[in-house]
Amino acid sequence: MFAAFNTTDGSVISSLHRRHRSIEFKKFLIKIDTTVAADLDVHLVCDNYGTHKSPAVKAWLAKHPRFHVHYTPTYSSWINQVERFFAYITADLLQRSDHRSVQALESDIRAWIVAWNENPKPFVWTKTADQIMEKLGRLLKRTNGGGHYIFAGSQVGMMEELFADKRRAFYAQALPVALPPLSALDLGEFIAGRFAATGKDIGTALGPLLDTAAGHPQRAMLLAHELWAVTRPQAAADEEAWLATLATALAATREEAKTIWTHLSGAQRQVLTAVAENQAGLYSTASGSSRGGSRQRAAEALVAASEITADPNTRTGYRVVDPLLAEWLRHGRPTQ
Repeated sequence: MFAAFNTTDGSVISSLHRRHRSIEFKKFLIKIDTTVAADLDVHLVCDNYGTHKSPAVKAWLAKHPRFHVHYTPTYSSWINQVERFFAYITADLLQRSDHRSVQALESDIRAWIVAWNENPKPFVWTKTADQIMEKLGRLLKRTNGGGHYIFAGSQVGMMEELFADKRRAFYAQALPVALPPLSALDLGEFIAGRFAATGKDIGTALGPLLDTAAGHPQRAMLLAHELWAVTRPQAAADEEAWLATLATALAATREEAKTIWTHLSGAQRQVLTAVAENQAGLYSTASGSSRGGSRQRAAEALVAASEITADPNTRTGYRVVDPLLAEWLRHGRPTQ
């Protein structure tokens, strides 16, 4: 289901599709274009889902300049009022009904939205961002004796955007602290221990898991979980189990990798690939000519976006922050 919630009057433009691809989203944009008065600009607030940023969608938006797209920060789609509308229809209709077919479900949703639009109601924020933060601070002081915040995340760029940008509500509320990769020894002991505690043996799969995870905490846990899921009780994980685990993890993160790749410039793609493959001569072309300036700027942009980070132990002087993105670049990325 696609829905455009008018924050001024609460009316909704909706469209039901069986799939959520860029082609369906483009059809929905066309419906919005034909529904909204031609003399008005259209400001769309969307999340960062890759469908909303595909080349086809970007090309359509470029041809319709009255559309202005504003993307919510990653993991912050809750601030978009249409999410409150989805929650409302879920509680009021979907959780209180039973449908024998998809067609019946779609018919009920359409009827519910028609009824909603007969008497639409806009949602109104009752607290400002500052008031919310102040209330949270008071709560933490009561429960913990101090207003300390810990925000954990493996997306360093998002952390810096939240706390280092003066335009953000969380500006200066926390100091981002970049941690080095976790120790392979510590990770290995922890993962092997968890396997043993549940009657399983990580076996020979531990080595490739640690090599692939490269100390990345979230990716290490993702790989360990997938490996645990395919390992039988009282059995040891082997090479076959590891290969299945890696394939599952890469499939789960493929769209994320594609989205990152799509939004990179040509020079940034070249640098990111060179770093993933640990190529020598980062700032030289195959013919030996220098492109130091453009690739240096590309590397700086990738560092700023936290896609790569400095590593003196590699040929390029950098490493890809996300090891699964690096794996995708080496084995699964587009040829162009």
